[in-house]
Amino acid sequence: MLAGCNGLKEVNSRLDEQEERIAALEEQVARINDQIDAMDKLLSGKYFIRDVYELEDGSGYKLLLVDSDGKISEKTVYNGEDGVDGKNAETPLVGIRKDADGNWYWTLNGEWLLSNGEKVRANGNDGQDGQDGQDGQNGATPQIKLENGKWYVSTDGVTWNYAGEAVTEVTGLITSIDTESDPYNVIFTLDGGASFTVPKAASAVKLQLLFDETPFAEISQGEAVTVDYEVIVPDGITFTITSYEPAGWTVVITPAENKKGRITIALPSDAAAGKVLFAVTGSDGSSFVRIVEVGVQLKEQYTTDSAGGSLVISGATALALVGTADWVTVSGNTVTVKENTSYDSRTATLTYQDKEGHTHIVVIVQAQKDAIVLSASQISAAPAGEEIVFVVSTNVIVEASSDAGWLTVDPLTKGLENKNFTFTAEANESGQARSATVKFVSGTLSQSVIVNQDAKETKPAGGSGVFTLLTDASDLAEGDRILIVNAEGTYAMGQQVNSNYRNQQAVTVSDNSISDFSDNVQIVTLEGSAGAWNLSVGDGSYLAAQNSKSNYLQTVASVNNYSTWTISISGGEATIKALSGERATICHNPTASRFSCYGGLSSSVKAVSIYKEESNYDPAQDPILQKSSLGCYLSSNTRSYVKGTDQIVRAYEGNSLTFAILNPASKEQLQISGFDKTCSTGDIVSLSVNWFKDSQKVLSGTWKMHVAKVNGDIVWLGNGHGNGFIIKK
Repeated sequence: MLAGCNGLKEVNSRLDEQEERIAALEEQVARINDQIDAMDKLLSGKYFIRDVYELEDGSGYKLLLVDSDGKISEKTVYNGEDGVDGKNAETPLVGIRKDADGNWYWTLNGEWLLSNGEKVRANGNDGQDGQDGQDGQNGATPQIKLENGKWYVSTDGVTWNYAGEAVTEVTGLITSIDTESDPYNVIFTLDGGASFTVPKAASAVKLQLLFDETPFAEISQGEAVTVDYEVIVPDGITFTITSYEPAGWTVVITPAENKKGRITIALPSDAAAGKVLFAVTGSDGSSFVRIVEVGVQLKEQYTTDSAGGSLVISGATALALVGTADWVTVSGNTVTVKENTSYDSRTATLTYQDKEGHTHIVVIVQAQKDAIVLSASQISAAPAGEEIVFVVSTNVIVEASSDAGWLTVDPLTKGLENKNFTFTAEANESGQARSATVKFVSGTLSQSVIVNQDAKETKPAGGSGVFTLLTDASDLAEGDRILIVNAEGTYAMGQQVNSNYRNQQAVTVSDNSISDFSDNVQIVTLEGSAGAWNLSVGDGSYLAAQNSKSNYLQTVASVNNYSTWTISISGGEATIKALSGERATICHNPTASRFSCYGGLSSSVKAVSIYKEESNYDPAQDPILQKSSLGCYLSSNTRSYVKGTDQIVRAYEGNSLTFAILNPASKEQLQISGFDKTCSTGDIVSLSVNWFKDSQKVLSGTWKMHVAKVNGDIVWLGNGHGNGFIIKK
């Protein structure tokens, strides 16, 4: 038995040694590949050196690189010192050496590294790095891997060639770095004495705006993030920095000394992910543009009273507690909150990721003892008026009162905990949106809810008021007004907003048309184009599917994949489906008397149809005639010709005209095609629009327009609702 124990100890000791050796070899693989990638970037001609730091153990250097777009990255190179000599013949010595043609090529164990019989160039082709995966003449970055105790090298990630037995020493490619002797370049000396130079960032020809954009990768809704910036600019040149950001966002640029300063990006509470463009303009006419992708953490808040209890976070599968809160426990998507016996409220923060990979922040707010807890801080009342049941959870006696005559509260006297208060809102005939505040008071405690009410929608001048069943989705155009009706033609979608659905309103269909209906019916205006429709319901709001598995049809103020829809029609039945959302198809639920979003049709969920407003188009009254500059005038995007900056291009193929506005400086192209030069006032044309800015698509689609006016070679095209184009024949 004793002999057996000793043998087991020896086996375990050998296993431990083997695990340590494997770990060391895996570390060597990562370190060598990092070295190769660093050399590839240094020789690519696309990077500048911002700073060089020597590693604390003296084994190499940390390099701060800046590319031509102003983005900063870090790389580490090793010098082979402190036991990392790289001289063992069994180590795959990956290096670089300059050939007689003046180019640098990769070497393996002192010999040229070959791919398909050709040397593999390390400094790329025409300043391009070696990551295009092409043959040796174009440059391909080598990779090292360890397999079965042997080294292998590849230039394409597919074919691997034997390179020697594995050992734990790491090869160092750089022996020294000189940052002092040349004011414009950093000099790298290789093992063997050869050297090459990389420009310092300050010697870059064009302007650069430098900052770390990592903090902008995820900003919580309603919060702000600040980073330090620096501008690289030649001596004697002054500059200005301008930002362009989505509506509702706030970007503050605060300059300081030495061409440095701070950038702050603040997001509204309902922000979605977006981009911020920074433009730096020099006094010599030079310019630099940097676009930053801003990710948004979605923020949710839940409020509970002092008694505590359990909350189910819809859409979450696994919650993680941020920091310490011993009064909160988490199991799956359920949060359990202990009783709060103190007189101070408290807050806990959790996070989770949805299936699209978006990070959500969940804030749990527990009220103090003797608290008034409202079910919402703001609610909406239908423009036509309605009664709203509002829940107040409280453990004290509460009085409620309204500060507006059009909104009354019942009861006006006193209620106890879990009390339902009824708000009665009159119809809003004022023509403007309005709000009122209802205050709940108990002694020194006070809470308020704001009730918002939009004005009743009136049919705009020029609208026919007659809506006809649509049988072909290609007949839809931006600016069209539609009704969403159940397939039986008995109910239309209503204006009443109930956070997760729209109510139904009775309509009468005669000869496939609806001409007389209640003001409570929701008229939807189309924005966008085929394949990417936004369903506007007035006051800057849009219909949207819920970002979860719930059957929710919401009203939101921002445009994203949940409020952008595709529309197809077959046999008079329409499929209106959001680009994102598991249950994202608008259907009619006759049992629940509502329109909402579902996964599809079923025995209880029915199809819908679209009725489009007939046109009584009058060319002389088209709002497009109020515009005078050539260009595109759509509610979603507007672009007019700028004299002295833009160029105009016209081309005919037969009678079909292609008209374009170009800006060579910004690489922007707005192209409108499909106009027949024989068309006259009142004719209907189908136009294709393709709008790009430096290869980024701004707009693409097809629009049907009337010819509103032809004056010489200038043509006004519109749809009677303010959308249209002005082109030159």
